[in-house]
Amino acid sequence: MDFRLFLETEKPISADSNKETIQLNDNITKISLSNNLQILKDPEGIYKLEELLEPPGSWKFVQNEKGVPNGGFSSDVYWIKFTVENDSENEEWLLELANTFIDKAILYSPEPSGEYSSSKLSNEQSDSEGVYSEHPPVFKLVLPNEVRNTFFMRVESQGGMHLPLTIWEHTAFDTKSNQTMVLIGLISGLFLIFCLWCIKWYRASHQVSFLYLIFLAFSMLLASSSWKGWGFPSIWPDVDWWYEQTILVAVGTVSFMFVLLTKELLANNFELSWLSKLTKVTGVYILFSFLLSYFTYTVASAMLFVLASLVVLLSLSLAMYAWNKKFPMLVLMQQR
Repeated sequence: MDFRLFLETEKPISADSNKETIQLNDNITKISLSNNLQILKDPEGIYKLEELLEPPGSWKFVQNEKGVPNGGFSSDVYWIKFTVENDSENEEWLLELANTFIDKAILYSPEPSGEYSSSKLSNEQSDSEGVYSEHPPVFKLVLPNEVRNTFFMRVESQGGMHLPLTIWEHTAFDTKSNQTMVLIGLISGLFLIFCLWCIKWYRASHQVSFLYLIFLAFSMLLASSSWKGWGFPSIWPDVDWWYEQTILVAVGTVSFMFVLLTKELLANNFELSWLSKLTKVTGVYILFSFLLSYFTYTVASAMLFVLASLVVLLSLSLAMYAWNKKFPMLVLMQQR
């Protein structure tokens, strides 16, 4: 695969905030949508498409002026409206919603009759005719030539309501997907080398901290790749049970491994016995958050991300404390 060829021919273009209509032509392979979108927040999830096609429902949409729409951890329903004009010979494009953790997305596409057809993608089922890929959600975008087409999308999620929308030309999207596979393989190979290195040093020193490093590295890899949609969804798109809780388990494990590593490396040398109690409290907190996620995913996500931030800050602070306390001792020993 020639990566340079793809990078030279691809021309990503962000939607111009001064134009409400997205223009497609034969020279474009990718358009990131942001300021061309109109957003409607539907906290109760009560609106129907028919209510939003004409005033006063259509007046409820607000022009997006803040880059990629991001509602944070929210259980509200979001409606997205955008208009596309196709000046290319290609009548079928792809619309990617680059968020693997969207629970449900419905794309409403205009028909020549003036009515709208819907393509649904959710954890329970998907419309295979209008869906090109499920993880992350990618819809087929049918665009008759030289006609303005107004699309609506209804999105709901208990996780992060981050809505990066991109229109792709077929070949460009397939090339990007292949590159993602290669990148996953490369990172996995580096991770395997790191694991073998840790196992070697564990066998030589019998220090359990090297095993903790393996679990920490794996959890960080899993959390970051799942957040970017580069994880198992890209390799095994039919393993539906995996997606909902993956990032929560990964973030929780990262937090717990940080505490264990800090305890293992510092507790005995610096008389930080309270780290043992902190380890137990952290484990109970993570287990409680994971169980809570089955009832309120939004609250559980926020709790685990707050925990991860606090644990990293604590580990760095203790590392600085250990350095400041031990470095003068090393200087004195060298002087003697």
